[in-house]
Amino acid sequence: MADVQNERLIFIPEIIDGDCAFTLKDNEKIGFLFPVYSWAQPKIVTDFIRRLKLKNYHDQYLFMVCTCGDDAGHTTQVFTSSIECRGWHVDSAFSVQMPNTYVCMPGFNIDPPELEAEKLKKAIGRLKYINEQISQRTGGKFDVIQGAFPWLKTRIAQPFFQYFFIHDKSFHTNGKCVACGVCERSCPVKNIRLTDGRPVWLHNCTMCLGCYHHCPTHAINFGKATVNKGQYVYPRKPDRKQ
Repeated sequence: MADVQNERLIFIPEIIDGDCAFTLKDNEKIGFLFPVYSWAQPKIVTDFIRRLKLKNYHDQYLFMVCTCGDDAGHTTQVFTSSIECRGWHVDSAFSVQMPNTYVCMPGFNIDPPELEAEKLKKAIGRLKYINEQISQRTGGKFDVIQGAFPWLKTRIAQPFFQYFFIHDKSFHTNGKCVACGVCERSCPVKNIRLTDGRPVWLHNCTMCLGCYHHCPTHAINFGKATVNKGQYVYPRKPDRKQ
């Protein structure tokens, strides 16, 4: 998307602990792209917005694109509130359905291959449409799949999830671990360190599950909740087992 819009791409985990100040060009677009975690933006996105300094801001076009497995709840409202608290304005918001990746609670698993393929196929056209809207700087366009009971999901379920399930205390490895270090390298916030050939979680987890899904031997589990559940990485690993 950054290439299509001819805009610079900033990876939040790489800069959030440093200087989050940017000087904007007069015609620059400001986009926030992130996954939905339990019907809201991840905490790291909220923290980044609080720290972000936009110099030369004078109502440049600002948009949000979020990815979700099924629906986003009131993610748009949460994001808009975070932005408006900084005195900025959200012009448009979009969502893209992607394969489900959350597996750390009973009843949650990755999508069947057929549904996964269908979502990825639709996402291509969806991204083309979103890029067209952003290129045209379409305002007042809030095209986000909220799903059923969005207020309940975002305002009640999400805080419960944030309090009880955003942690790395339950991650552990089984006997399949081969000390390859893929989990360490795949963690966007550098929360994993290999010690004596085994991953150690450092308690700065965003719960993206990158370590779990990228593990080539399926050696990482979150308590007992992920036992016998699938993995998903884009593009899909050829040896993935259901």
